[in-house]
Amino acid sequence: MSLFQFSQQQVSHLPVSFLGFIQQRLQRDLQRLPSLETLADEMNISPATLKRKLKSHGTSYQKQVDQLRSLVSYHYTQKLGYSTEQVAELLNFYDTSNLRRAMKRWILAG
Repeated sequence: MSLFQFSQQQVSHLPVSFLGFIQQRLQRDLQRLPSLETLADEMNISPATLKRKLKSHGTSYQKQVDQLRSLVSYHYTQKLGYSTEQVAELLNFYDTSNLRRAMKRWILAG
């Protein structure tokens, strides 16, 4: 079991916050991330309400997606030694150049 998997297992037993729920939901199906509208529907709130709640937490749907993808890409490339091609496929990027551009954006934003 990797450290990443162990951490996921430990966190799964904690009470879930609003942002924690969103992160868990996004992690559950990393290759086919739900749209903001789908996520709002699953939470039984309107997309506008979801956007407002995310904004009140100082974030957005896209920031949450980018944060998750950034963490996963770092873990798989730096810790597990996956190639950028493998990570691009895992994260459902069209090609590796799109993943590399996203990684640069994540580094600049972080």
